Amino acid sequence: MFFFLINCKILLGIELDDKSHYNKTSIKNDKFKSKLFKELSLNLFRYKVSYKYDFSNLNSYLYELENSVIAKEQMVSVES
Repeated sequence: MFFFLINCKILLGIELDDKSHYNKTSIKNDKFKSKLFKELSLNLFRYKVSYKYDFSNLNSYLYELENSVIAKEQMVSVES
């Protein structure tokens, strides 16, 4: 699992799912991780392992996420 951080804050997780994710234990673990991320109000992007990936939706999300974090930090610094 990979984590996307800004200013030492985890904003989302990225997990590459290979064929090992289809056994009972992995399915249980994946459900736990998905539930945990949801409870923490974090997104978890899952990608099936492949020779080629289309990260366009992830790139768009990361761009928006980064801009919203920067905007929130600027609002905090103005208010201080």
